[in-house]
Amino acid sequence: MDFVEVMVNVLMGICSGVISSVIVSVCFYVITLEQNHLDEAKNMSYPLYSMLAVSLVSDMIVDKSKIDIGERLRLDLDEINNNFSQYEPWRYNGRLKMIMEKIYAFITDGRTHQAVAGKDLQSIVKEVTELKVLLEDYEKNFAKYCFFDILNNIVIKIACIIVLVLIIIFLAIIIF
Repeated sequence: MDFVEVMVNVLMGICSGVISSVIVSVCFYVITLEQNHLDEAKNMSYPLYSMLAVSLVSDMIVDKSKIDIGERLRLDLDEINNNFSQYEPWRYNGRLKMIMEKIYAFITDGRTHQAVAGKDLQSIVKEVTELKVLLEDYEKNFAKYCFFDILNNIVIKIACIIVLVLIIIFLAIIIF
């Protein structure tokens, strides 16, 4: 090996090390950020599970005069409204953003408030079940959705372009 080949190999090693460390750091950042957003979304939407439980258990209650189901549903709706009072849709990405927007639309929709006031459990159960399924699907397929968010990250795209350009440059130097 002559001096030029040694220097090209050293330069290639340094560049690939720097770029790979940037890619790994960004991947871990995106994974951590997405996990934090998922945890936040689950905490914010926890009253949905309570609403679903109340509506499912209401059929088993023998003496319904002691428990006001409408009041319990209203309290859950107030709690989720309170949780979403600081909702900022720009913080979420991809599918989780779509799910959070659907939950927000559900709690701000006038039909939901009318259903709670009218104790229309069937419509509440249907919508809450759909939202719960979406959130659980996201949690179950978290790795897949996170992988797509990593691929869509601009830093990863730029790093991949830099790697390709450096490979072409180093191959050109070695060949000529």
